[in-house]
Amino acid sequence: MDNDTKLNYKLIDCYVPNSRCNLRCEYCYVIQDGDRDSARPAFRRTPEEIGRAFKPARWGADYLFVNFCGVGETFLCKEIPDIVTQILLQGRKNIVLITNNGTITPAIERLINLPDDLASRLIFGVSLHYKELKKRKLLKVFAKNVKKIAASKASFHVSFNLYEGYMDCLDEIKSYCLDNFGALPQVAIMRDQRSGMKLYDPIDLAEYKRRGAEFHSPRFEVECDNFLVNRRKYFCHAGQTSWFLDLATGNLAR
Repeated sequence: MDNDTKLNYKLIDCYVPNSRCNLRCEYCYVIQDGDRDSARPAFRRTPEEIGRAFKPARWGADYLFVNFCGVGETFLCKEIPDIVTQILLQGRKNIVLITNNGTITPAIERLINLPDDLASRLIFGVSLHYKELKKRKLLKVFAKNVKKIAASKASFHVSFNLYEGYMDCLDEIKSYCLDNFGALPQVAIMRDQRSGMKLYDPIDLAEYKRRGAEFHSPRFEVECDNFLVNRRKYFCHAGQTSWFLDLATGNLAR
């Protein structure tokens, strides 16, 4: 057995207090909540101070898996590249995942150009908001940025939210991804934020799952199993190994 499989880890899910976005997707969770452009709270700590809080030993861990996802577009919070860099500097096994829309080129370039030891522990979760990118003539920008990530030491995945508005252009999305990235994107379920685990669209579930299956996406399979079908009743380690951190206030919860 690889020694790393025996290491103690913690998952830290970081709340990025920014609801601003350069896109306006009709299915956006922020728009559903009516919180599109709320004022962004000021950070109480500097990136260096925040980074020092992610020393694995402080969490009783050998390494940390840290997830960043903005309420809006993550990289429109200008502090994020500095905070991510400081977290990567804290431990050689710290790993950072950043969900973003693939259009904020300066932030992406800054992070992929970090020293190899740091960039190799970065994962970019790049969300493909296809129709909005097409409408704003940003598809080439998106593809160019993903290709930059692919050529770097960082890892990435491209995913899109499956909803009724995409049903007429799924083949177009497939062609775009195959032509630019050589692979189909991952598929995420689109939920109605206002009603828990219901689908965003009043669409037949069997048809929804059939269309999603066209992408052969492991993520879609897992989400269908977990969010649309079964409620897990066995023991879950999440309570022992995961935390939720508000980056602006420093509030920490499980």
